[in-house]
Amino acid sequence: MPRRRDDDDDDDDDDDDRPRRRSRREEEDDDEPAPRKRRKSRIPAGTPTVYVHEKCNGQTEMPDEEIEKYLENPFELGEEPRTYCTRCKKDVLWSKCHWAETEQNLYEYIDDMRAKMVIDGTDPRPGGPTFEWWWPLVVAAIAGIAFGLGASKHGDPPLIGAAIGVVGGLIVGGIWAVREYRNNVKGSKEWNRQLLKRYYKRHPEAKKTKRRSDEDDE
Repeated sequence: MPRRRDDDDDDDDDDDDRPRRRSRREEEDDDEPAPRKRRKSRIPAGTPTVYVHEKCNGQTEMPDEEIEKYLENPFELGEEPRTYCTRCKKDVLWSKCHWAETEQNLYEYIDDMRAKMVIDGTDPRPGGPTFEWWWPLVVAAIAGIAFGLGASKHGDPPLIGAAIGVVGGLIVGGIWAVREYRNNVKGSKEWNRQLLKRYYKRHPEAKKTKRRSDEDDE
């Protein structure tokens, strides 16, 4: 018996109601993670970000936070800075790495940056004594008060004993703080001298430019 037209229409409607089969590509796209949103960086354009550990030839991308930190104050890295090698899975010396973008040694790169700050007068290091040099005075004052309270147990007036202890402690602590600060300043000057010596050795043209500028000032 021939099928009725109504039956064909019903079949067409059923086909239209069925969900469309998704392609393999669409299913794979669902499995891909959403791209990670990078925070707004303050790193100037052209700043190298990938370094190569010369021993293993492994490449590591330096985090934006670390780059911003040394750009603000490269002296905080210390005399022998270290960084992490993702291939060796350990910290390595900056002097054993070079930038992939410029092939410049990392230590020479940071050394030049420090030298330019000293020359330009933009050295971010504090120019005078900070709290770390004065904390011995606080400790000395507290020790003096404790000494005074201890002396009061032996019949001495507590205020007089505390005052004597504080004054004595401040004198000793002050002498120690001033001596340590002077030694630190002396060490910083020597470090700066060696820093500039290395810089001008790598960039002799900078020393000629400096001399020419000094002559113009005269």
